[in-house]
Amino acid sequence: MKFRSDHTWLFANDGKLGCSICRSAQSLGPNRSTTGMRVQLSKEWTNGNIQPYGNVRDKQVTSLRKKIYDHRDSSSHKVAVELKQESGNEKLKTVISDTQKKTHRQHL
Repeated sequence: MKFRSDHTWLFANDGKLGCSICRSAQSLGPNRSTTGMRVQLSKEWTNGNIQPYGNVRDKQVTSLRKKIYDHRDSSSHKVAVELKQESGNEKLKTVISDTQKKTHRQHL
């Protein structure tokens, strides 16, 4: 349970893993270049095609953990997280703006 609550951004797809944040971002758009480096979303993570390596369960679990932590710390994932946060802020601004416009019209 703790792993699942700490990694809410993961999703399962036919026994494979993916990143829901990167899937929702799909494209980084103008935010592709950060700190002079060009970043790109991994198709494997956006499509949910991450599989473990190894033929023994312990090796498979270790392999998936490494892939999860490497992805979590990757530039592309971090940019996708920022995009998600910014899009949430824009939605809030739009809702507030629309509410203020409606209130203003009602007082006229």
